[in-house]
Amino acid sequence: MISNSIVGLIFLGQIFGGMYLMINNYLFYEKKTMLISTITIVSGIIHLLLISLFSYYWGLTGAALSFCLSKCIQFLLTWLNVYKMTAIPLAIKSE
Repeated sequence: MISNSIVGLIFLGQIFGGMYLMINNYLFYEKKTMLISTITIVSGIIHLLLISLFSYYWGLTGAALSFCLSKCIQFLLTWLNVYKMTAIPLAIKSE
């Protein structure tokens, strides 16, 4: 039976994936598709390293944790690059 911690980690990883999909459109607009490819490949390599290490020690829970961490890294790398390149509106001022 799948425990709640595994489902929670997969759910959190999917949330990070959704946030990545929301923010990467800024890079598409700036025509930085090579940067998107680089971030995807780097986070994929990190995922392969983490899944081999974590699943050895923690089994299925380690695999879910590696998925969550790699999606978080993918989102953070994308967000940092978007933040450096564009002026993201952080809040809407009401007057």
